[in-house]
Amino acid sequence: MQTAELLHADCRVTARRLQSCCTQVAELLHAGCSVTANKDAALLQTGLQYCCKQGCSDTAIVCAVTKSRAGRTNRPCISLHTIPFLMKASDNHSSAISSNKGLFAFLRHPSEDVTRDNSPLSLLRTVLWYFSTRLILVVGMAILITLDLSPSTDSDRHIPVWGIVLFLPIVEELAFRFPLRRKRWILTVWAGIVSYLLLSMALNTKVYETSYLPERLIGCAAVTVGIWFQGWKWLRSIKFSWYFYLLAIAFGFAHLSNSFTGSGTTAGTTAFFLLYSIYQISGGLILGYARIRHGFLLCILLHILTNLPTAL
Repeated sequence: MQTAELLHADCRVTARRLQSCCTQVAELLHAGCSVTANKDAALLQTGLQYCCKQGCSDTAIVCAVTKSRAGRTNRPCISLHTIPFLMKASDNHSSAISSNKGLFAFLRHPSEDVTRDNSPLSLLRTVLWYFSTRLILVVGMAILITLDLSPSTDSDRHIPVWGIVLFLPIVEELAFRFPLRRKRWILTVWAGIVSYLLLSMALNTKVYETSYLPERLIGCAAVTVGIWFQGWKWLRSIKFSWYFYLLAIAFGFAHLSNSFTGSGTTAGTTAFFLLYSIYQISGGLILGYARIRHGFLLCILLHILTNLPTAL
């Protein structure tokens, strides 16, 4: 009995010692595994980051160059990391194309992002397009006038020569072409000039007369201040194509107010009005392109040359 009790006591001591040793070994193993796992994870993360940085830049270039090869297989060669690279390249390519638009491409999709080009060849093309279209329409109107199918008109003989050759072209270009470059100061100056002209027309006074001058100046100043602080933002928010076409059409209809005194409407007068409307609106469109492509001074020069035969 005593022997059994001694053996039982020894077994319990031995079991406790074994349990203590196993616990220590388990703790050591857990600590070692944790350190090893953290080191391995850090190394793996560092390696993956380095590979991704190197691989993505190389992949973007390779995929852009071998785009045609990708179509031969069922696997896409563009990864998610290459999409921003290719989108940026596409945007730059589209911007370069839109900045070099010709006349007809510009008129289909007017854009402010057109590179200024005052090379002799580019200027010559624009000038030829402007005068050739006007010449064709003038010939058509001249035929109707010769056949006595056009309405009678009041000439502008009451306007002095300097007004026809210099004043009207400059004023009309300031009103209809100058604001196509929608900078803050340009829109502010344009609003002041146009408001002064409209107030002069509303008060039935000439711009250089002194009657109602304080009222016109106060109204002009109010409009100018409003455009400078807030109105220019609204004008900038308008879609440029609508803005461009609206100014061109307004230019055409402003000239339709010329005094046609003929009474009645016939096929000849209708054809004349149609040709005259196309004549003025097409002129406004081409001059608008010249404003964006070549600058404001070319618009004034072309307008002066257009009015010169009338003055002579």
